Amino acid sequence: MRGVSFRYAGGSEILKDVNFSLPRGQLAFLFGASGAGKSTLLKLLGLIERPSRGEVTVNGVDLAKLRKRQVPAFRRQVGMVFQNPALLHRRS
Repeated sequence: MRGVSFRYAGGSEILKDVNFSLPRGQLAFLFGASGAGKSTLLKLLGLIERPSRGEVTVNGVDLAKLRKRQVPAFRRQVGMVFQNPALLHRRS
């Protein structure tokens, strides 16, 4: 992420000028207070949201340049588990 900012429509700026880099093969833990922008940052990495400003690059791919039809293939490279997953309703 380079200079990434995000603002929900009609809302306040959630992320402002975020710069973040993680080398291939490395792990990171993201934590912070409620409302700090953790979920929003992850949504940007998974192309669930798009930044208001800045550049998001994953595996050398500038996400702003991906067309809508390319998004599913990109998402197969990114794993994400939400706090309250609802993928299989009959499973715990």
